[in-house]
Amino acid sequence: MRVVAGIVSVTLLLLLAVHVANVGADPTGRIAFVSTRSGNGDIYVMDWDGSRVTQVTRGPAVDHTPAWSPDGDRIAFCRTRDGNDDIFVIDADGRGEARQLTNDPARDTHPTWSPNGRRIAFASDRTGNGDIYVMDEDGRDVTQITRGTGVDTDPAWSPDGDRIALSRSRHGGGSDIFVIDSRGGDPHRATTEEADDSEPAWAPGAYRIAFARNFGRDTAIFCVGSDSVGMRMLAEHRGRDRDPSWAPGGKQIAFASNRDGDYEIYLMTDEGRDTRRLTSNRADDIEPSWTRYR
Repeated sequence: MRVVAGIVSVTLLLLLAVHVANVGADPTGRIAFVSTRSGNGDIYVMDWDGSRVTQVTRGPAVDHTPAWSPDGDRIAFCRTRDGNDDIFVIDADGRGEARQLTNDPARDTHPTWSPNGRRIAFASDRTGNGDIYVMDEDGRDVTQITRGTGVDTDPAWSPDGDRIALSRSRHGGGSDIFVIDSRGGDPHRATTEEADDSEPAWAPGAYRIAFARNFGRDTAIFCVGSDSVGMRMLAEHRGRDRDPSWAPGGKQIAFASNRDGDYEIYLMTDEGRDTRRLTSNRADDIEPSWTRYR
């Protein structure tokens, strides 16, 4: 009996240790986000728990859709000025000047880095239709990788670098999440319901994709396998939950929501539980982007 009791005790201790490790080890790093707290849309950075908020960009233009470089040293983003959108990059500490990567009369938006940091995908309507393009990290060698009658936007590079998830609009309204080879080709449809799905975000491991589904008055965060299997809603709440971004360990998801009035940044587990609010002010805080580096 003592042997059995000892085995049970050891087993319980091991399970408890695993649980504590899973809960406590995942959240780390920093989160970039967009805020209007300065009276204008700018890029800010904070620790994963909402502390040490630092303003990265300043100026009369509107800066949005930040994306961390894989090494955590730089942030690519879209800058809107004079009615036009272009892609810029800035050092994450905000000390240097932002460097312009695209300069086109079309709208260039939603940058996302390749895992090796050498390429940046983005959305553009430079051919008259919304498509996904890829360029070198310095803005050179621009290549169009999607072509079609629908509008493609919200590119998100897979952690293995082989694929890019995107949102494609449908004729008659709504949009779906598609996955395409990062070199181009025929995209695979990941969400198949007649809904309005956008803002895909790959989980570490490249097997799951979080995204936002619009129900009209409300928007919720969903998750689906990259093979279109395992669709589920992570959290059901009145309001608009949007802009999912995975923690480096894949156990947490940061997102923006107006569930308490204005838009703030929140955190929840990958099961949609234990939601906590990270920002709190009268401005709108949206579009979180997570990096493992401090």
